[in-house]
Amino acid sequence: MGDEQLLQLLQEKNEEAFAEIYNRYWKRIYTLALSYLKSPEAAQDIVQDIFIKIWTNKQSLLHVREFKPYIFVSARNLIISSLRNKVFHVSLDPDEPVEEEIFFPERQFSYRESLDMLHKAIEQLPLQQRTAYNLSRNQGLRYEEIAQQMGISPLTVRTHISKALHFIRKYLTDNGIAPAASIIFLVIENY
Repeated sequence: MGDEQLLQLLQEKNEEAFAEIYNRYWKRIYTLALSYLKSPEAAQDIVQDIFIKIWTNKQSLLHVREFKPYIFVSARNLIISSLRNKVFHVSLDPDEPVEEEIFFPERQFSYRESLDMLHKAIEQLPLQQRTAYNLSRNQGLRYEEIAQQMGISPLTVRTHISKALHFIRKYLTDNGIAPAASIIFLVIENY
């Protein structure tokens, strides 16, 4: 059964459809979250939050044309939020351990340097690639929506984004940023 049929059944509060969606995607979301958060508990939290969101918003999911990109963009956004909270959260509870390496100035500098390098790479993209990339990654639009907005086919959108991702990865690697930029690759990775 395809995702579209499962989403239709989910509208009717069908728990088996929900279980099938969960079984289909939880491992990949968990693996993605674990690769960036480096914590099994945090990765499990991301998985739980994603599927709570799916169940809670099941009525609006019928309008989602491509569920797989939708669920991975949702996961990516939760992972980014989690990373931001981890970087900028200072515990007020003296008994709670604080991961001090997050607050080291060289880590913060590396993060800022990586973001700057990412923005430079994006600025160097050809206009069509940059537009497609920004509409996809910054505004969360699906390929069909981008195609309509840009007046091109969804296949051309896919090609533009693929070329943009390739260029960005190469640019970051050539400039020595790639090893220190896992959060950046989270943003640009093609799911």
